[in-house]
Amino acid sequence: MGTSLFIAIVGGLSVLNSIFLGVLLLTNHRRLLKNILLGFVFLSLAVRIGKSLLIVIFHDVPDSIPAIGLLGMVATGPLAYFYIDRLAFPQRAFTWRASIHFAPVLLVTILLPLSSDAVVFWLYVATSLQFAIYLALTYPKIKNISEKETKKWSRLVWVSLVLFWVIYSSQIIIETDGAYLTVTFAATVVLYILLFFAFRLQKPFAALRMTKPPDERVDKLAGQLTEVMEKEMLYKEPELTINKVAERLHVKPYLISRALSLSHKKSFPEFVNHYRMQEAALMLTSEKFLHFTIEAIAFDCGFSTPSAFYVAFKKSYNVTPGEFRSKTSA
Repeated sequence: MGTSLFIAIVGGLSVLNSIFLGVLLLTNHRRLLKNILLGFVFLSLAVRIGKSLLIVIFHDVPDSIPAIGLLGMVATGPLAYFYIDRLAFPQRAFTWRASIHFAPVLLVTILLPLSSDAVVFWLYVATSLQFAIYLALTYPKIKNISEKETKKWSRLVWVSLVLFWVIYSSQIIIETDGAYLTVTFAATVVLYILLFFAFRLQKPFAALRMTKPPDERVDKLAGQLTEVMEKEMLYKEPELTINKVAERLHVKPYLISRALSLSHKKSFPEFVNHYRMQEAALMLTSEKFLHFTIEAIAFDCGFSTPSAFYVAFKKSYNVTPGEFRSKTSA
């Protein structure tokens, strides 16, 4: 009983702090979408840990009440994904189509009151899998963050969420009271670490300074970017990142982002894909490459997977590569 009470008190304080920071970010976000998303991340974690604390404090609580923790778990994945994406690409527009990622939250909200214990169990399994998928999709975005302190913070957020996933996924198979208390306490410790650095750091929450560099510098760097793409064909490198191009041109990555935004009105991925699409269109219409399969063209243009090539090509030309080749041949 003493252990349960200690975990309830410590965990309750962490949940209250998480709610406090979440509400603070939502009410004082300074028109920064990244702070709004992070505010909801902390609120989602508070809901999920709060569910476990209910079970620790009230052993006979009805299953329908702790199941509300599913809402926190199913919301955290997409919220973290878009939060890290915002840190990596601050100028990328957040479209309404992105809201489809949060459809599972609505689905779980509708299903919970109507679900049996067996259905709730499988919802736990499904949300755990969904959380893992979003964590896997989120990590590659961190390498595109140029500011050092923000990159460290984003890694801490990602590692913390991985630990949360491990902890709460283990609860699906854990049935003993001692093990449940242990993982609940572990989740509380992870949340405290995340809260500590959240209150300590300033840079990740500040507005991105977009001081316009001199026009000559922008034009020069924009010209250098065009030159390395057209003459050296850097876009053909599958693992090309803004950091690699920055090292090649001996400049800071954020200067490349600024130059592309001001001179080309494009983000770095859009800039690279522009050249890849030009190359792909050329190869698909040239008799010289008729013996090349579409997959071979995809790899030759710098795409690491054919599926990514198909999606990018359809977005650029509104037809598949195969349809494009057939039309131009005809």
